[in-house]
Amino acid sequence: MQTHLQLLKKQYHDARHHAYAFRLGHDGEHWRASDDGEPSNSAGPPILGALRSRELTWCMGVVVRYFGGTKLGVGGLIEAYREATLAAIDNGKIVQHFVRIPFRVQCPYELIGSVLSLGEKYQASVSDQVFLENCGVTLAVRESHADAMENELTQLFGCTFSRM
Repeated sequence: MQTHLQLLKKQYHDARHHAYAFRLGHDGEHWRASDDGEPSNSAGPPILGALRSRELTWCMGVVVRYFGGTKLGVGGLIEAYREATLAAIDNGKIVQHFVRIPFRVQCPYELIGSVLSLGEKYQASVSDQVFLENCGVTLAVRESHADAMENELTQLFGCTFSRM
């Protein structure tokens, strides 16, 4: 984050402020906001609030300001930083990444088609398949689907499996 911020400060070296906020972690539990010299809580927290309102994590918002702070007043600054961040989010591209839980499934040969169909149902990716006397397959499924898939593997197929 600091490297990216330093690049922006270098690129926009003549700007007065480079206020920012970031949210890191699966649930955005690690965060920071900086007003970068603006009145207290008038820049960083509104940027952070915009990131939270769109439920974004693993991201950083930076608003570069050249002119107009004293004419806007504190309320105007808060609104300007929040709206600038929301506009950037709404006009940008959000990339979703899901935490995936890998399963190693062992089953008889006649059940492998059903196991792979179950993987498709839960949008699992297949990374390894072994077809011998018994079959083995490694499936990676979204964390939010892992318990449901585990239940179906156990109840419907009686497969042996392990979370990796």
